[in-house]
Amino acid sequence: MATIRALREEEIVSLCEMLSRAYKERPRGTWIEPEYFLQFILRDPSYQPEQIRVVEEDGQIASSVRIFNREIYGGLRLAGIGSVGTSPKYRGQGYATMLLKDAIRIMEEQGSDISILFTGSPTFYERVGWTRYPKPGTALTFPEPGQEEHPFAVRKLDPESREDLADMARLYVRTFSGLRGPVVRGLDYWRMWLVEWRWEMAEVWLADRGSADDPQGTDGYVVLEPGERRWTLLEYGSASPEALRFLAYFVSWRCKERGVEELYVPLPRGLGAIEFLLPYWRQSRDQPSSMMVRMVRVAEPVPEGLVYLLADHF
Repeated sequence: MATIRALREEEIVSLCEMLSRAYKERPRGTWIEPEYFLQFILRDPSYQPEQIRVVEEDGQIASSVRIFNREIYGGLRLAGIGSVGTSPKYRGQGYATMLLKDAIRIMEEQGSDISILFTGSPTFYERVGWTRYPKPGTALTFPEPGQEEHPFAVRKLDPESREDLADMARLYVRTFSGLRGPVVRGLDYWRMWLVEWRWEMAEVWLADRGSADDPQGTDGYVVLEPGERRWTLLEYGSASPEALRFLAYFVSWRCKERGVEELYVPLPRGLGAIEFLLPYWRQSRDQPSSMMVRMVRVAEPVPEGLVYLLADHF
């Protein structure tokens, strides 16, 4: 008989092995090492075992859902949904749907305001109440940055530098704390979840006012996720419009240098950095977001600042 319950500490490795098998057996699935799923637990400062709900069948973990609890700006509580998977042996019995309904109950009980998830299979989640994020992102194609002079020098993040992390945290607060939606981040979250884990393969660049020989303080940062011909702008932060304009120019220049043909920016036109980027690219088009939203306790419109959650990507 199937039982829904919280994960036990001694089952963490078994859970990760089940998820690895589950993702391999999905359509167009590829093998993902259990270590990948383990990092979602080890690298999250807020992790608690009760956040992971499982279906037990025949003494085994048959299916799982994870709730990622986050505080977001605007005085709201966010519940991210991730690690949704069912062992191939137990597919077709509705276990993932059962767990999502159980997660909805928990989110209501714990006072979550909004839930989000990222997926390439939106129809499944629509059946249990999540809706597609209404505003598309923007795909920019064929960078044409030209030659410009800016009073900034760019350098890569030193992940061991507490000063660099503190500068990024300061710029993040300055850029996003006035919006409703971005995650409220502590320094442990910056270091463990982002820099050492989610951004491990990303390019993180800092913009210092002045020159490389005479830096006068960090005024901006940008996070780029490389692909073969398509990159993603995960996040940026800036102290001024001048710094943001420079970051837009640098991103375009960097993409051209690396032969990138398309840059995906998870922002709709008219919001944030996208207007600074547009002049440096030959073409642009809307691209649907992979984010889905469920309003748990609030009935108001979806906060616009949720578009900045891609970098946290639960």
